[in-house]
Amino acid sequence: MQSQTAPCVSGAAPHELLVVAGPDRERLLHGLVSGEVRKLEVGAVTHGFVTSPQGRILADYRLLARDGSFWLLLPRGTAGAIGAHLEKYKLASRVEIVPHPEAPIFELRGEPSEASLDAARGAGIELFRDPAAGSPRYFPLMAATEQLGAVAAWLTEVQRSARLRTVEEQELELARIEAGELRFGVDFDGANFPQETGREEAVSYTKGCYLGQEIVARIHYRGGVQKRPCALRFDGPAPPPAGVELRLEGRAVGRATSVALSSVHGAIGLGILHQRGAEPGTILAFDGGSAQVVVLPFESG
Repeated sequence: MQSQTAPCVSGAAPHELLVVAGPDRERLLHGLVSGEVRKLEVGAVTHGFVTSPQGRILADYRLLARDGSFWLLLPRGTAGAIGAHLEKYKLASRVEIVPHPEAPIFELRGEPSEASLDAARGAGIELFRDPAAGSPRYFPLMAATEQLGAVAAWLTEVQRSARLRTVEEQELELARIEAGELRFGVDFDGANFPQETGREEAVSYTKGCYLGQEIVARIHYRGGVQKRPCALRFDGPAPPPAGVELRLEGRAVGRATSVALSSVHGAIGLGILHQRGAEPGTILAFDGGSAQVVVLPFESG
């Protein structure tokens, strides 16, 4: 959150957990996701996409490398489907794939003190620093159900010492839109290719083959990306409904998939638009108003 000075925590993070364990876990995941998996050090966090044979997005993920397993943080509602997808390609691999859709997931934003981090480690709480989450940085905090007591005690202590505050999902959603973070199932889905999200860092073009890699690489090297993520500023005092069609000279170029009313930036939104309507400064029409394509980060209007 751009105006935030103290760390905050949410217990309503929009993720589900899928645990992949076993001696062949690295080989299996390497062949099914877009990001690097091999030789990750314990504690590393990486991003990527699970892709179909046609190179389209089945889900995006954060991968947390643990001792003996990988934890995949997946979009809410996808852990079961992605688990079944991995099982389909597991064959004789020595891998155990276990979805945990109800696992408590806490997301800590901001920079906690070293004392707070030491206290977490002392309580056996694992903190994973997400290097790609932008500023303020994220600290995904994973807790099994039996750890909830320790987590609650730690959060209480941090709240006293570091002015930690709890935020609701609505506030996190506003922060997401202000930061230009696209969400699977909202801004993009199984109809999109990874490059259309603008997250090139989540795709490795050097790791070798994975499911859908040939098509993803072809789009990259031949310059075939026809859509890209855009930030929008609406002309009225409030944003239109999410999903409204955006048009340039009468032709549809996409939709405003995420919208918000920001106290700092006014009526704003996000969408993946066709290239012809995606240049900053372009004015797009929708029923009842217009929107201007702007660059991120949003500037005060």
